[in-house]
Amino acid sequence: MQWLGRKLGFHVPHDWYALTKRNFDENHGAGLLALKYNASPLAALQEFLPHVHWKEWLFKSAPQGFWKSPGNRRRYMRWLARELDIRQTEDWYRVSKCDFHSHHGGGFLSNVHHDSPIAAVREFESAYPWKEWLFLSVPKNFWRRADNRFAFMNWLGEKLQLTSQQAWKSVSKQDFYVNGGGGLLANYYGDSPANAVQEYLQAQEQKPSGLRPTVAA
Repeated sequence: MQWLGRKLGFHVPHDWYALTKRNFDENHGAGLLALKYNASPLAALQEFLPHVHWKEWLFKSAPQGFWKSPGNRRRYMRWLARELDIRQTEDWYRVSKCDFHSHHGGGFLSNVHHDSPIAAVREFESAYPWKEWLFLSVPKNFWRRADNRFAFMNWLGEKLQLTSQQAWKSVSKQDFYVNGGGGLLANYYGDSPANAVQEYLQAQEQKPSGLRPTVAA
C-alpha cells in the first residue's frame, strides 16, 4: 500500500479517495484486493490508515449496499449539513437536488429517495412539521391533491391573519408567490388568487362546523 501510494502520487489521506479497484488491477494488486479485502479498496484503506474516519461517499462510488443503512444515510446528511452551512432545521428548505449531486450524494438521492430532496430531508428530520411548499420545488403532482392545496391555504390564512371572507378576498398574487404558492397559483388556478380563494372558501362551507377554521362572513 505504501508503494502503491507513492506510485499514484498520493501524499495525504484525502488523496486516497481517488483509489479504485482498477488501480490495484493495473499495479499487481488484484490478488491482494480479491483475497484479503473481498475486492474492496475501502477495506484495504481501513487497514492501511485505520486512524482516518473515511467518508464512503467521497470515493468514486460508495460500497455496494452502503445506502441501505439508515445510519449511513444519517452520517451523510450530517456531513452535508456542515458542507451547506445548515445551522437550524429550517435551513433545509433551501437544499436542492443539485446540492446532493454536487456533494457526492447523487446515487443516494436517486436510488433511495427517487431524486427527491424533500424525501431525504423528511427522513433525516422526521419529527419536524415540514411544509412542502417552502422547499425550492414541491413534489411532482403535489398540488393535484385537494388536501395539499387546502393545507397550504390554511397555513397562508394563519400567516396572513385572514380571519374573514372579506380578508381572503384581499389576497394578492404576490402573497402566493412570496409564500411558496406560486406554482399552485400558476398551474392550478390560472394565476388567479380569486379562483384559489373561491375553491377554499367553498370547501370550508362544506365541512362540519367543528372542523372548519374560523372564517367569519
